[in-house]
Amino acid sequence: MGQYPDGLFGPLLIHDPNPPFEFDEHLTITFMDWYHEEMPSLIHQYQSRSGVASDGTPNPVGSLINLSKNAKIHVKPNTTYYVHIICPGNYPGHAFLFDQHPMTTVEIDGTYVQPQLIVGGDEGNARVAPGQRQGVLLRTKPTADRNYGILTVMDANMLFINKGIRPPPKEYPMNCTAHLVYDDSLPLPGPPVIQKLGNLFFWDDLDYVPLNGEPL
Repeated sequence: MGQYPDGLFGPLLIHDPNPPFEFDEHLTITFMDWYHEEMPSLIHQYQSRSGVASDGTPNPVGSLINLSKNAKIHVKPNTTYYVHIICPGNYPGHAFLFDQHPMTTVEIDGTYVQPQLIVGGDEGNARVAPGQRQGVLLRTKPTADRNYGILTVMDANMLFINKGIRPPPKEYPMNCTAHLVYDDSLPLPGPPVIQKLGNLFFWDDLDYVPLNGEPL
């Protein structure tokens, strides 16, 4: 009945005693869309014959990282984190990147994949769909001399491009920023900037190859 987009959810992590990669610690990060209305009203919009929106899909008013804006993700230098990315979203998917921190995707929805380096920014970013999980390895910087931004962008294709609509950025906040915090006494930077938003700059679940080589 749509309870989880209203916030009734939490991560359930199953730890493999012998994962095919090495790491030091775990992190869990969630990306989701947010609405002023609660789900009973939104479900009525989704299921109505005409729909309040032109295609029957309500438009979010923004996105959240770990259920908040400007969340702080505390990390330590010289540490490899196994980051569990979860998208408990309602409608659009999310692209995401860690500023100046390349990551390696190693797992999609509980299936190990051949490690794929994703540099971030205009070199390519990861994308996760609603209800989907990804596992990425993130190596932190050797020193704690500054903090870095985390950026998520709601899927503009689903919300606008596929409908032939130009995104209105001032009225429709597609982005959300959080922070990789090495030192709480240091300033928090602004959001990372992406200049290229074409599909060639995003990795989707079907772009990865299972580690055991199982074919599609």
